[in-house]
Amino acid sequence: MSLFSRRIQKSFNKKARDFVWPRIGWKRVFSYYRKRLFRINDGANAIASGLACGMAVSMTPFIGLHLLLTAGACLLFRGNVIAGMIGTLVGNPATFPFIWIFSYYIGTFILGIEPDPTALHAGLSYEILKEQFMTLFLPLIIGGVLIATIVWFSTYYPLRNVIQRYQDLRKSRMNEKKKLLRAIRDMLEKRKMRKSLFKNRSLDKILFDASQGEFKKLGQGVWSSVYDLDNDCVIKVSKEDGGVGSGLQKIENERLYLKEIENLKMITPFDTPQLIDFGKIKRYTPLRHLDFRYWTILSKLDGFTIQAEKFDKLANDEQIKVVRNITKALYSLHKIFDRLPRDKSAQNKFANDAFAPANSSNPSRLDRAKEEFFEITQLAKDDKTGYYEEIANDLIQVYAYEFDEPTRIVHGDYNLSNVFFNENLEVVGILDFAETGIGHVEKDVAKLIAELPENVKQNIINSYQEVSSMQLNPIKIQYNLTKNSIFSALIAEFRTRDMIDLRQAKTELEDNLETLKKMLPKKDKED
Repeated sequence: MSLFSRRIQKSFNKKARDFVWPRIGWKRVFSYYRKRLFRINDGANAIASGLACGMAVSMTPFIGLHLLLTAGACLLFRGNVIAGMIGTLVGNPATFPFIWIFSYYIGTFILGIEPDPTALHAGLSYEILKEQFMTLFLPLIIGGVLIATIVWFSTYYPLRNVIQRYQDLRKSRMNEKKKLLRAIRDMLEKRKMRKSLFKNRSLDKILFDASQGEFKKLGQGVWSSVYDLDNDCVIKVSKEDGGVGSGLQKIENERLYLKEIENLKMITPFDTPQLIDFGKIKRYTPLRHLDFRYWTILSKLDGFTIQAEKFDKLANDEQIKVVRNITKALYSLHKIFDRLPRDKSAQNKFANDAFAPANSSNPSRLDRAKEEFFEITQLAKDDKTGYYEEIANDLIQVYAYEFDEPTRIVHGDYNLSNVFFNENLEVVGILDFAETGIGHVEKDVAKLIAELPENVKQNIINSYQEVSSMQLNPIKIQYNLTKNSIFSALIAEFRTRDMIDLRQAKTELEDNLETLKKMLPKKDKED
């Protein structure tokens, strides 16, 4: 007995009933045969031709010979025989009476014979057809052949286009899966190689060479610098403070989320840095004298970044492609974050007590807003005029009383310099998770559009709304743009002391603040 055969075989009557009216329903039967048809390993022309031949032959009165005639027609018209067999299912005991009636009346009309309404009442058999060849069989043949010709042409061309589109789509999906699996396999091989290369390599030598400029500096921020090492790795050295919050909190926060993403063991459309090793910088190291306290070795991402200046020089179709791909990648990143624990304590798991709000055990909305602005208020202490403090307090009130409580994890620093592209302008990597934590998705969108031209900003917003099927809050976006502006102005005035950047940042801050005030709902005078 076959492994998949029925334990109790169906009776002949049950088989006949299921053939005429399936117990599982015609919808499921058609769905099954549609999948069988579309997945036949043959070209769209052959499948469409075979199916058209099977449907056409079903219109003829040659009962019992349909399968043989279909096979012959498929050979003649270079159709797929299996598709032809499926096509003959159009002709079955439930549809034969309607086909015969149409064929008979069309045939008698062509031959000029008066139709007999009772001619088909006795059914069809070859004895009856032989006895009534001229009055019944010949009209059925002529009418059936005419209908079969119409059916062939009316089904072949639409089916060929539908099947071709399905095969192209399926081939594209299969190629994408193969490409993704190949990329993941290569990525895992690289990671295994990187770990083995750093087992016997002197860390002290790496840190010393970085301090002496032996490695190319890829980037420098207020609290960290990144150097390009050999073997597709980078080393990030970080300060304890940097004047903009806890450097220790930021690097531990990044390590936490990188490990959480890696532990998901899921297929992602882009790569994220792999945490290879980390630790404290020893006192005698030259980097320690430059206030750097911690080091982190990460895998280097493939691809290249597109800075705002380079984006402006791209052709219009290339800009559209970048906008589409970067927003799709952001939505995919948010979906990945949705699978991580949403406990906000995880964001500050390694933070020093000095950087937590006073009543962090059960903070109010105002306390959470102040926590959101902690770094800005720390920088604003150097301002003797109270200019930045007043703006910060206004924004704190907006965050506390105008917005709902954030529940999703966001990147926090999603901008063009942290996104890597390939030659096809597809996103292949995202880095810098130091600012990752609980927040509104509008925070990432605002960070992305802050450095882009005005004519592109709305395209970014529309593209994200389209791919995510969610409506972004324009007030939240403008609030985050204003927050980014005040942060940039504070950095320029009290850390880098760049007067040109300061003037530009203050102008941007005042413009964003004015726009935000206009967008906020009007309050009653009594309030």
